[in-house]
Amino acid sequence: MAAIKELKAGEGPDLLIQGSGHLTQTLLHHGLIDEFNLVIFPLLLGGGKKLFAGGVVPVAMKLLHTQSSPTGVIFATYQPDGPVKTGSFVGSDPSEEEIERRKRLE
Repeated sequence: MAAIKELKAGEGPDLLIQGSGHLTQTLLHHGLIDEFNLVIFPLLLGGGKKLFAGGVVPVAMKLLHTQSSPTGVIFATYQPDGPVKTGSFVGSDPSEEEIERRKRLE
């Protein structure tokens, strides 16, 4: 890890990892990943290798940028953002549609 930390601290182009779940987890565990650039394709193909399989290092992510292509491919850039924060995803001011939906559920 010392050699990778030295390489990261030095000058030079950005380093890229493509599809290596084990290396990604190791680098994330040591705080050596600055950004995740995820490309999400609108396809369901069945089973396959998962980038974030079991043993994943829990970390919150901050969305930096998103873009979508005309074919529905989503490009998302995330930055590690410290420990996972728990709580609710519900906004403090629900929309009128959400208020109506809640009334129908009662």
